[in-house]
Amino acid sequence: METPGAGGDGRELLDQALVAELEQLGGEVLSNAVRVYADQATGQLSELTIAIGRGETLTVAKAAHKLKGASRTLGATQLANIASELEATAKAGDLSAADELLDGLRSGLDETMKALDGRVGSTWP
Repeated sequence: METPGAGGDGRELLDQALVAELEQLGGEVLSNAVRVYADQATGQLSELTIAIGRGETLTVAKAAHKLKGASRTLGATQLANIASELEATAKAGDLSAADELLDGLRSGLDETMKALDGRVGSTWP
């Protein structure tokens, strides 16, 4: 059985305290924040896919940094950690693990959005 808020690999998926603080702002505020985050994160994953395919380490680092920041702001701990790792390796000029990290970001985004949707009552595709 999975722990609520934990990802499929057992790592903390969401910062439950931060998400609870955001819920205190009101359901509509959190719902809007989740919607904006989903749109931005999806766009950043597309940008990362293209940049990794082209071997553009600077673009990968910048996109991963944006995703890391947005994820931390919303309490998406697991995604922020993976994005941070991708950012660091790209800054070091190493994209050898980028495809694996990108896969982790994709599956992590899916898990994160399902968990957040459960909190705001919406449905992730």
